[in-house]
Amino acid sequence: MYKKINMLIIAFFLILSLNFDIGFSLYIPILLYYLIRDIKNIYYFLPTSTISLVIFTQFNYIIYYLILMVVILLILWIMNKISKGIYIYGFVILLNVFSWVLLYHGFNNIIRFLIMLLISVALYFYLEKNLIASLKYNSSLINSAYTEILIAFITFISASKIYVFNLNLGFIVGVYFSMYFSASYKNIYASLYGIMTMCIGVFYFGIKEMLFLPFIASIYYLPFVYPLVIANIFSVLIILANTSFVDGYLILIMATSIIFEILKPFVIKTNMTKEVIKDNFYDKTLDKVSNEVLSFAQFLDKFAQSFKTPQEYNEKISDGIKILVQSHCTKCPKQKECFNEYRANIYIFLRYLLLRGEKEPLTFKEFSRNCVKFKELDYTTRKLSEQIDYKTPSRNNNALIGQILGVAGALRKYAVDMVSKSEMDVNSWLEFKNRLQAYGFDISYFNVVKAFEQDYLFEIGIKDYDFDGLKDQVKYIGDMLLPSRASVTYDKTLEHTTYIKVIPEIKLDILYGFGALSSDGNNICGDNYLIKELSNGKFISAISDGMGKGYSAFCESNMTLNLVEDVLALDIDSSTALEILNSFYVIQDYLERYATLDLLEINRYTLNARFYKMGGTTSYIVKKSGLIEPIFNKNLPFGIDDALENYDYKVEDGDLILMSSDGIFENIEVKESLESFIRSIRHNAPQKIAYELINYAMNAHLKVKDDMTLIVLKIKYV
Repeated sequence: MYKKINMLIIAFFLILSLNFDIGFSLYIPILLYYLIRDIKNIYYFLPTSTISLVIFTQFNYIIYYLILMVVILLILWIMNKISKGIYIYGFVILLNVFSWVLLYHGFNNIIRFLIMLLISVALYFYLEKNLIASLKYNSSLINSAYTEILIAFITFISASKIYVFNLNLGFIVGVYFSMYFSASYKNIYASLYGIMTMCIGVFYFGIKEMLFLPFIASIYYLPFVYPLVIANIFSVLIILANTSFVDGYLILIMATSIIFEILKPFVIKTNMTKEVIKDNFYDKTLDKVSNEVLSFAQFLDKFAQSFKTPQEYNEKISDGIKILVQSHCTKCPKQKECFNEYRANIYIFLRYLLLRGEKEPLTFKEFSRNCVKFKELDYTTRKLSEQIDYKTPSRNNNALIGQILGVAGALRKYAVDMVSKSEMDVNSWLEFKNRLQAYGFDISYFNVVKAFEQDYLFEIGIKDYDFDGLKDQVKYIGDMLLPSRASVTYDKTLEHTTYIKVIPEIKLDILYGFGALSSDGNNICGDNYLIKELSNGKFISAISDGMGKGYSAFCESNMTLNLVEDVLALDIDSSTALEILNSFYVIQDYLERYATLDLLEINRYTLNARFYKMGGTTSYIVKKSGLIEPIFNKNLPFGIDDALENYDYKVEDGDLILMSSDGIFENIEVKESLESFIRSIRHNAPQKIAYELINYAMNAHLKVKDDMTLIVLKIKYV
């Protein structure tokens, strides 16, 4: 009864209770009920009731009504300044006394006044208690239904004193609300209203056509347009049968049914009240948050298990390397070229400079010749070595404190990301469900998994429809009502029920291929790759290159990708997820172990691709035209640098994306020949492209023999 159209109908006809010489005794409690619920409802009651008084009552009633409304608004303003409590009942009594004095200039019938005063107070008592219960205690469907029936019944009685062209206005109100309750609740409450209204209409007001109301209530249980057709056919047949029923009332049934069909999308309710659905969604949201926190805790446990027997002195080495990177590498004009050329080896070089005395790494001399900041690096490492003993393990608790602070920071990032998502207006998905039912779908299951504006998921079960027969209609309704255009995907079929999922519109498909090959002399490839479609409409692909070769490198890269998969499954923003994971790598003191990470995330809703490169090699985007755009690495491997950089890119139809470990693209001497070969095979299927590129790399002139891993993605607009 809180839909705007219903309030307008109530406001228009309820004021006509004045014609029963009972004053505003019925109008006052119902008006206060609506205004206390939402003061903005005054915009529906004041003009609508005034118009009704102008048309159907005496002129002086209009003046009295406007005076009464001024007093009510003044009282409501005072109520905002004091505790309501029992005062509101005093106001109800005061308003009744005031209105009777205005209308009748006294108490010409004190018995009638006292009876109506008692009814008015009792009516407000019931409405107020129901309002408080619905807000505080989540009242049940029964209380809500009884309240609506009571208000509709009083509105019907109020209109039943007025005749237009010898037709009772109460009949129109009774027919409308019979249709409304039947289509909205589809249960005994609709029949209850129809029978109550019929009895009063037939036996008190003498309108025998009220006998049709229970019949009208029963046919509006049916879905879609069947009630409209049946009601009109029935009315026409009765008219043609030349019975004693007044044709005008039958025509009113036909007219009301047509008007109601037009208004139905705006006023119809489901057999669950909004409060009940909100409660269910609130419970599901709490469960969702609890599950997310539990998943995050499990992720922490898994991470802790992956790093055992820490070595404290590595914390000092890590701090020393960060000082060197921040003091010299970040300010170096050749940082981009250096990181692309040496990537993970930079950590080995800087560690060697700090420790002074270990075996010199391969290609270190080449690095020292090419590094424009090498003299500064050498000087800084010597000074650091003089001040700090990097070979003797620390005996204090700095590592533990650092870990605790790191975990706290990660948790804060996680919490901020979780609460920063914009939730969908509850009326959007509520109306979505209502409109599906109004269309005629028999919904046996409706579950709101997620309801964010840009990330929602509804699981729906619809009886007696196959997927092809419902997907277009469901998508059309979703496009109209949900914050963004929708896609409908098939889930399963069980016992004549088709289960579907409604998610934001998927704008692209991703075809992919992959390949991996270990270096000569190793049975196990040290690289690992990950290709996965997430439940939030995102597609991820990643390559990790472990330190060294063989089984040890395989374990490092495999562990990194497993942790990346776990943290991205938390359904938080990818940049936040990787910052959390990187912070754990930074604070953990087992930095003898590390791996690069080359991650691509594609949002199938927004067409946005985001590249994360922590020591990863160059990726290539090949356009339809043959233009090749490289995505370079600017970051050190995971856990060495606190800062993470990402690169956003809007993918287009036909784009080909190539990701590889350093054994392929960065290892081939002649880049021009490689790019020319890529252009020549770009039209092939992704898996064939992967095979062709690995075969090309095997036969090309390589800098060193290394593990090779390749992922090929091809974008196709839906």
